Amino acid sequence: MTKKILFITPALSKAGAETQLVKLALFLNSVGFDILIISLLPQNDYTIDLKSDQIKVIYLESWKSKPFGNLRELNEKVQAFDPDITIAFMFIGIIFARLLKLRFKFKLISSIRAAEIPAKWYIPFKLSLGLDDVVVFNAESSRLRFERLALVRKGGSVINNAIAIPTLKDQPDGGEERSFKWICVAHFRSEKDYPTLFRAISLIKDRDFKLVVIGHLFNQTWPFEMLKELQIEDKVELLGFRADTRSYLAHADAFVVSSFTESMPNAILEAMANRKIVIGSDVGGIQSLVKAAKCGFCFPQGDVDDLAKKMSEVMDMSVEARELLVNNGRRFVEENFAESTVMNQWLAIINHQLSTRTLPEMEIISS
Repeated sequence: MTKKILFITPALSKAGAETQLVKLALFLNSVGFDILIISLLPQNDYTIDLKSDQIKVIYLESWKSKPFGNLRELNEKVQAFDPDITIAFMFIGIIFARLLKLRFKFKLISSIRAAEIPAKWYIPFKLSLGLDDVVVFNAESSRLRFERLALVRKGGSVINNAIAIPTLKDQPDGGEERSFKWICVAHFRSEKDYPTLFRAISLIKDRDFKLVVIGHLFNQTWPFEMLKELQIEDKVELLGFRADTRSYLAHADAFVVSSFTESMPNAILEAMANRKIVIGSDVGGIQSLVKAAKCGFCFPQGDVDDLAKKMSEVMDMSVEARELLVNNGRRFVEENFAESTVMNQWLAIINHQLSTRTLPEMEIISS
């Protein structure tokens, strides 16, 4: 009999955690599991489209207008699907899944994708502690932090993000005479701390470089106002959201991000896979990743002067020095974040929870 896996997520936005959920759902569907995804929020223009992938998705309606209707539909859909395993992503998804488990008795795998828990979810998350069968983190730093704060039971698993390893075509020539091109891929949310990055750029604006920023602006105007105030409009190009960042990464020389909290950022991993030097703030998964991979540099979070200094140092590096760092980053991603490795780690945990081997060990063959 086909085993059923339910995913519960706050939304299916085009962001790092949701991208990982979709990759996992598609993989599990491809190896024979019956998959249902329930999004706690409505579908919108910023939602990942899964119509062509034959994955069943249910979107709840606005909780402000239909809270009781949503609760009724959620219960009805879970009861009708009758999952063997539920995989919950992010804190509110985990809280809902824990409560549903009390009634439906499925196995629960909770996936924590952030380094810190928002204050509004702290109490319900803490009160429902212990209802998970397995807790999966995407960074060792997050696991250690949550266990130290007694927000999860000890013994959680760490499974890295799955990163598609690109073929290295159309990469810039390291010896080519042209403006240095930086790239940042991050939505304009407060935790990404773009003001620090913009102020650092203003300190070195006389140099020959350009920063391309890809990320949803959410109709905010302050980024444009800040660029004008700092007189760096000619240095920074805000492209807004782009569904596919591959071509932009391919034509960049280095990646920079100034977040004040991160777990294991997809954008940095994708930059490393594309052989880009990384500069990031010394927080959470960024610090541990850059240090382990030896692919770039970290600066004290919020330190505008040090960020500007490190950006200048990277632009002044020799071609040979840059090559050493980008090769380190690429190799580290290939060895630790390749999709085939990560998906088989998820499959092993799922099969263990099912108590019997549903499928033989699968290997994804790279095309």
